[in-house]
Amino acid sequence: MLSENNILKWQNRLLMGIAFLIPLFPRLVPILIMAFTLLSFTAIIKGFRRVEVTEVGILMIGLYVLFLIGMFFTDNLERGWFNLEVKLSLIAFPISFIGYGYMDKRQYERILYTFLLGVLIAAVYCLGQSAYKVFFRNAKYFHFLSNRYSVIIHQSYFAMYLVFATVILTYMEWPVFRRDKIGRTIATIVGILFLSISTIMTGSKIGFIMWIVVICTITVYLIQELKHKWLPISMLMVLMSVAGAFIQTTPELKTRILKLIELNEGELARDVTGNIESTSARTVVYKSAWNVIKNQPWYGSGTGDYQDPLDEEYLTKGYQNLYNRHLNAHNLFLQTWISIGIPGLMLIFSIFVVIFQHSFSTGERVYLAFSAVIALISLTESPFNVQAGVVFFSFFAMVFSRHTLPDT
Repeated sequence: MLSENNILKWQNRLLMGIAFLIPLFPRLVPILIMAFTLLSFTAIIKGFRRVEVTEVGILMIGLYVLFLIGMFFTDNLERGWFNLEVKLSLIAFPISFIGYGYMDKRQYERILYTFLLGVLIAAVYCLGQSAYKVFFRNAKYFHFLSNRYSVIIHQSYFAMYLVFATVILTYMEWPVFRRDKIGRTIATIVGILFLSISTIMTGSKIGFIMWIVVICTITVYLIQELKHKWLPISMLMVLMSVAGAFIQTTPELKTRILKLIELNEGELARDVTGNIESTSARTVVYKSAWNVIKNQPWYGSGTGDYQDPLDEEYLTKGYQNLYNRHLNAHNLFLQTWISIGIPGLMLIFSIFVVIFQHSFSTGERVYLAFSAVIALISLTESPFNVQAGVVFFSFFAMVFSRHTLPDT
């Protein structure tokens, strides 16, 4: 018989399982979500919990409903249903949490720890498979980089996981420098260094930016709280030196970082195959997306038709390579605007306003870091268009919203 305590115990275990699987085995996550949902409804039916939906949950459900409405003016129904399937987490997680209630600090930290463990194992696996290819199969060094390194999920999203894991590790071991626990301090610093190198190895430029922001922010906090200011400054110097040496000795990484810094918007850099360099390509994509927005109805092009006007714009401008690759807007706000118009754009902005407001008002540093990394990656990717982005966002948005509920 399922008692109230047993239901809560299994719900907590499932949440830890979801956190662990997101970076490792994302395809198994839906199974745990369904089990968690069944337990939540059981808790409500038995009278153990009352139905409760947080503000961010309501906004996420509203956004998904808008995408459903967008199917009524969609011609490409197949793509539209696929789009809805990918975004299912936006409604699945708020519904699954309706019978959960407040999340105490102990369970909250367990979820963060299990996600951190999952990311570390995923990074070790990526490093191991790259090392095997290079040292045992005589593959080139670049198998340690980019999508050849990040073999579980897309490198930009893996970089986001790695950066967020760095925040979690720092939060859990705060302050990082402890005289009474030298071994643990060394292990924490080694962990941060490993996560940092792994982030750089993904070759993700937005990942590199997120890493710089997070590492510098952590250093500032440490300088404020520690008596010996030279410790965090020395740590920052070591991290930056290691990162700089790694980039300097890796031609592919060096080229990507320099392109990020020295991008000349007046020229579209092309490689020997005729492909537009990725940073330049994004500039072209953003301009194309804006042209589409200016010429479409206020309610958007439709849930399944977001790509067609972009492809037409690429052909009109002569960007054959972008057309062949069917690049989306690579920006969450532009992508949503094209799909479901101004109402969708307003809902996206509202979601970000709510999570930032909650993270600031509660003082939860991990919540604030989560809000920041999601906002940053949304400027160069469309995270709600891929499972790696939307599941990560939906899950942790609900975890943070439940943890910051009043304990009643």
